[in-house]
Amino acid sequence: LQELPIQPSAILTKEECIQVRDYCFNDCDVTHALYNELEPHIRLREKLGKKIGVDFRSKSDAQLAEELFRQELKKATGAWPKKPGPQSAVGRTFHYQAPQYARFRSNALGDALGAIQATPITVGMKGHIDKKNDIEGRVLAVNGTPYKIGLGGLHSQEKCQAIVASSELLVIDRDVTGYYPSLIINNRYAPSHLGDNILTLLKESVDSRTAAKHALAKMLPTDKGYDDIAADADGSKIKNNGYFGKTSDPWSIFYEPEKMLHTTLTGQISILMVIEDLEHIGVKVVSANTDGIVFTCHPNAYSEVEQVFAKWEALTGLKTEETRYKALYSANVNNYIAITMDGKTKAKGWYTEKGSALNSRLSKNPQSLICSDAVKALLSVGMPVEQTIRNCKDIT
Repeated sequence: LQELPIQPSAILTKEECIQVRDYCFNDCDVTHALYNELEPHIRLREKLGKKIGVDFRSKSDAQLAEELFRQELKKATGAWPKKPGPQSAVGRTFHYQAPQYARFRSNALGDALGAIQATPITVGMKGHIDKKNDIEGRVLAVNGTPYKIGLGGLHSQEKCQAIVASSELLVIDRDVTGYYPSLIINNRYAPSHLGDNILTLLKESVDSRTAAKHALAKMLPTDKGYDDIAADADGSKIKNNGYFGKTSDPWSIFYEPEKMLHTTLTGQISILMVIEDLEHIGVKVVSANTDGIVFTCHPNAYSEVEQVFAKWEALTGLKTEETRYKALYSANVNNYIAITMDGKTKAKGWYTEKGSALNSRLSKNPQSLICSDAVKALLSVGMPVEQTIRNCKDIT
């Protein structure tokens, strides 16, 4: 993007006309590039809009999710859902109540859970939860390994670690499927003014995405109906992910900070439970972040690991998906490069392809991408750093 090189009110000379012409050409090129980047999002909104009769093209993912649920609530109840507004919660004080299944083996973690439930939580003047409490930033230790909890997600505290799999060591990433939607549905964390209607619709959306994913797995992109099913899958994913974020938005129909906090804390406690169970059988958890963990174990111990997860999933109602790594190289919990078993790289944070967590050129200015590419090539296929850099012909 460029600033207009000349004052808008100026009378142009011949040379300035050429400057403005070049500026306009650049504007057209940038607009075209922006359209190409956004085209899949535009097409999805057009498909969803045709079904419902609403123009979604100007809405972000979170706004799209809210509007889709809003339309469905109107259809289900006969009335448009109302926004409770920030004043519905300002000044309110409440306590977190853990689900009945929440339990720990160690007295220290059990005492910490009791202290968390005894902590008063207050909603500030702008409708957001006051972070000045004894929960935010609290560090809990499992088998000597520290984990930081808070109003958001769980974070392990590792720095600068390299873990390489071998015949004697498995490196496994286990993520919770549909983390926030599943926590909300299983624990019935619906905003009080929307009640069971929104839980029913959220469950239908989660089931719809699961069915669409299974259907797409059996199809080719050229098959009839593929695009419509893909749109359903993408739309459901946006709805499922967008719903939770809006529970903390004071101007959303889903606003209820108490339920938002219950969702995040229950998620963190649930993850800590499975970490403790794994450590109890001698499995080392090397990283944990909001909705998943990475652990190492001997191949002979894997069947016992499966038993731990089966019991935990039955207890919490959550489901997990597994990815195995050849290696994991972490600067910290939010910035790492993992090498999958097929030799591909999975990056987060500083090392993502586009230089941002969303892997999009629109979310952050990318920096030093060739450095990340060179490190990935070195770690995954052993290519020398100089070779990657010297072979690159892309000036960006």
